[in-house]
Amino acid sequence: MSLRIDALLIRVATANGLRGIRLDFEEGLNVLHADNSMGKSTCINSIAYGLGLDAMITTSHAPFLPNALTDHLNINDQAETVISSEIFLQIRNAKDHVLTIRRPVAGGESTYLVSVWDGAMISDPGSAAKKTDYYVRQPGAATQTHGFHNMLAHFVGWSLPTVPRFNGPDVPLYVEAVFPLLFVEQKRGWASIRSRFPSHFGIRDVWKRALEFLLDLDAYELAIARQTLRNEMDAARTDWKENLGAAEALARVFGAIADYLPDQPVSSWPPQVTPRLVIPRGTDLELVTEILKREQARLHELTDQPVPIVSEVADQRQIDLEEAEGELAELQYQATSLVAVIEQESAELDATRARLEVLRDDIRRMKDTQKLHRLGSDQAISALEGICPTCRQELHGDVLHDDASSLVMPIEDNLKFVDQQIAVFELVESESLARLSSNKTLLTATNRRIADVRNRIRSLRATLISDPRLPSAADVEERITLETHVRELNKLLDSFDPLLTRFSDLATRWAALQARRAALGDADMSVEDEAKIKTLEESFRQQLRDYGFSSEDVAKIEISRSTYLPESDGFDVEADASASDMIRVIWSYMVGLLEVARHLPTNHLGLLIFDEPRQQSTAKMSFQRLVKRATLARDHHQQVIFATSEELSTVRAALKDRPHTLRSLGDKLLQPLDAESE
Repeated sequence: MSLRIDALLIRVATANGLRGIRLDFEEGLNVLHADNSMGKSTCINSIAYGLGLDAMITTSHAPFLPNALTDHLNINDQAETVISSEIFLQIRNAKDHVLTIRRPVAGGESTYLVSVWDGAMISDPGSAAKKTDYYVRQPGAATQTHGFHNMLAHFVGWSLPTVPRFNGPDVPLYVEAVFPLLFVEQKRGWASIRSRFPSHFGIRDVWKRALEFLLDLDAYELAIARQTLRNEMDAARTDWKENLGAAEALARVFGAIADYLPDQPVSSWPPQVTPRLVIPRGTDLELVTEILKREQARLHELTDQPVPIVSEVADQRQIDLEEAEGELAELQYQATSLVAVIEQESAELDATRARLEVLRDDIRRMKDTQKLHRLGSDQAISALEGICPTCRQELHGDVLHDDASSLVMPIEDNLKFVDQQIAVFELVESESLARLSSNKTLLTATNRRIADVRNRIRSLRATLISDPRLPSAADVEERITLETHVRELNKLLDSFDPLLTRFSDLATRWAALQARRAALGDADMSVEDEAKIKTLEESFRQQLRDYGFSSEDVAKIEISRSTYLPESDGFDVEADASASDMIRVIWSYMVGLLEVARHLPTNHLGLLIFDEPRQQSTAKMSFQRLVKRATLARDHHQQVIFATSEELSTVRAALKDRPHTLRSLGDKLLQPLDAESE
């Protein structure tokens, strides 16, 4: 994986001829030197423009290059109008495959169109190389065949991951989101390590995703795997709940209860206590299978006998009627009691939920107060205003102490207390819901039994007033009722069996998910990840010492394993660093990433570009040491490009006896171009 800039050619057509500049770059350190406003940033930004990195620098779709390339330029104090302009960039990958990129800047051509030659058209403009057109800064530029960044990613050897956004579908980790770790432009690139990362793509934790990709960390894959697993486990829980709900609903239709079904997924099926279907019989629960067996036997017994006439069974049916009427009275009493209990439990549940809402509102209010206090507010808490912060009732004067402020529970303790109350009331809510559901099921079963007994009573009364010579209506009704019950119970069991099979399948699925969770382990980073972060950390500390960092004790600084940012005692180093030390932090971090790639496998391209690295009056000695360290890039076939307005003597002193390429741009960047200069 590699990207090297071989050459840059800027061409500007004016009425007085062709203006521009050609710059050749070598392996190792390349220094572009010029005074301020003499074009060095134009060169660096032209490289970015040629690579289609506009969105890394600006959200505007207009070229971010200076007027000299878009409107007019001054030659010998004479203004010349720009007729057209273009950028050529010659690049090379790890396989020494060379491409030449052309992108128009001004003159009427679309700036979204990028032409690419499969060859060195700056070094050898006469070669017969194939040209292919691509598009950039358009939908599909990162994924489609003719998307420029899709082509560029393949050229350098990148396989960009898909990452989540705040809104909308997942997207590729765009090239523009990774290059801030390789390229620091002057305007806002030196504010902090993360400040130059584009946020307008809406990528979640774009800084972390880019760093994980560049260092080829397993952490992101682990995070994605864990998130995927969590999603799958949530889906499995949902499916379990749905199947459980279907089983309970099915049982309720038939006045039964699905008993011993686990509320949460289990890894083996059947569980130790076998699930069962039961039907309430007064205060007892009777298995559906036992009821079915008994009623089938009774139905078989009755069907083997003729229906008796009224005179034969009148006395017994009178006894049966009295028993049925007694049973009906008992059942109606049970139903009335259940209705009262359900109404009471519903009221208690509503009260519990109202209390929970008040407590949650208290939590939100106290957290706001806590935040205000942390920010320095001296706003009094509500108890001092005569309101109890727990029950929200008014406190009378005799309740409050003269020195109430000394008796008020600290906000942190209040939060813990209210959190505990919420936990208790949530448990009460859960138990109330369970009791309410159970009693509603019991009421349904009781009402079904009441309906059956009422039918029985009607048939018994009809029998007792019938002609003694006629068949007994009660016995006929009993046969019909039994047939109906047997049919319903068989239907219940037949419908329940597939749900049990579904539970078995879900248990197998849950066991596989649990096995995957165990295989992932608890560590956020792999051994290889830890080695890379440790190498970065060591390089970072070493450079900070070398560059004269003084805002913190360097020995205490670590690279966070969660944010990948430098921290000291858990606090962001950048937050407390002086302006000049902030620049040293960025140098050390960016060069550190480059150096990690020398020893361990990463996705780093071995390219680092700094525009005006000496910012905020950073000491000359620090800058010289940075330059000297950058010269080591040649030993590892890497490329570093610095553009600086530092005094030339300082630059030469830093480069003395070190391998480098130095190019001084002179008074003006854009000069007349002829065939030889190109």
